Amino acid sequence: MAYQLIPYAWVLFGSALVSLSLCVLVWPRRQMAGAKPFLVLMICSVVWSISNALEMMGLDLGTKLFWANVQYICYNIIPLTWLMLTLEYTGRGRWMTPRRLIPLLVIPILTVIFAWTNEWHGLMRQNIYLDTSGSFPVVGKTHGPWVWIYAAYAYPTMIISVLIHLVAVLRSPRQYRWQTASLVIGLTLPLVVNLFYALRLSPFNHDVAPTALSIGGVFCATLRVQ
Repeated sequence: MAYQLIPYAWVLFGSALVSLSLCVLVWPRRQMAGAKPFLVLMICSVVWSISNALEMMGLDLGTKLFWANVQYICYNIIPLTWLMLTLEYTGRGRWMTPRRLIPLLVIPILTVIFAWTNEWHGLMRQNIYLDTSGSFPVVGKTHGPWVWIYAAYAYPTMIISVLIHLVAVLRSPRQYRWQTASLVIGLTLPLVVNLFYALRLSPFNHDVAPTALSIGGVFCATLRVQ
């Protein structure tokens, strides 16, 4: 594996450090509602940011695909973890029983498996090549059919979490609305950034959602430490 240092990698490493610091900050308060899912999110943010940096720094296609697959392990569990945080914080934590949780894990688990075995079936990526047209090489590809199935699971799950939080904001006493709104901001920011990237509306040729997730974590932590 060969690498080159690029300026944006420092942003990603900084994002990982921010997320790790938030884990340390929230850990003593891990018994609070929503704290444990938040810790899982921040751990995912750490791994996602570092592996995303290493993917961008990689010089060959094999290196980039390896770290891209590592990232699938992280962001595949983020939508469900956000939903669990939302349900816990809004007093609906008992809804997430093992009977309901296990079916929601099927698509994320299959997605990770398909990402790591893509060369056998092309369900995740097709027409893969090393795109050297930008300031640093990136993985060029065509999305496979399973990507759209995963998107049909992930984005609605995130949107449902946002809607539940918005309802909670409207129902909260005025003095607590900022606390609830901070979760809405923290949840919406990485969702919007990633959605813009997926729809190719982003000004960047790479997904900056890992950085957005760490920034969103800061908004959420303003609630968790109060």
